[in-house]
Amino acid sequence: MVLHFFVYQTTYSRTGFFTILAGLIFVEIIRWIDIKKIKGLPMLLKTLPIILTLFSVIIGTVFDKSTLLNRLLASRPKFWHVYLAEKGNFLKPFGNSYSPAIKATNPLDSSYVYIISVLGVVACILFMYLMYKGIESFIEKDKKAYLVALFIFLLYSFAENLLLEASFSFAVVLLIKEVILNDKREIDLWKMKSRR
Repeated sequence: MVLHFFVYQTTYSRTGFFTILAGLIFVEIIRWIDIKKIKGLPMLLKTLPIILTLFSVIIGTVFDKSTLLNRLLASRPKFWHVYLAEKGNFLKPFGNSYSPAIKATNPLDSSYVYIISVLGVVACILFMYLMYKGIESFIEKDKKAYLVALFIFLLYSFAENLLLEASFSFAVVLLIKEVILNDKREIDLWKMKSRR
């Protein structure tokens, strides 16, 4: 608890404060429960990235003018609106490109808005599938430490654009490694070529 107060006092980052607080609460909860035995909890955890993406899009398109949300989220909803609806279309399969002026005047502080608006729906679906499979594997193998680390980055990425930054988001690197190690299919191009 002292750590999250220290982070807030040092950086005045509400995002960091709330993320650390939520992470500490999650650590305490996950330490005492068996995720697989609580009905609905594995599905909730596996779909958390999808829920956060939908939540971000709804806030950025429907509640972008909300004074309360803009105050709470440091004007992020109005900036998200620029990328999702005003200067782009979040339903584009392969994303939008934005001018340097738009990027300079509208900071994009959400990994989920970035993925869907800049990379597009196709990349978003692929990334969400990867997240789903990785979290599923963490749950099946009871890798609680990995789940906690990933959970913290997923929450932090709601208001910061760092989910795809490998240097910051090592939990996503662990998740990708987990998915690759679980894939038992092997493709040998030389064997395929010799069959012809």
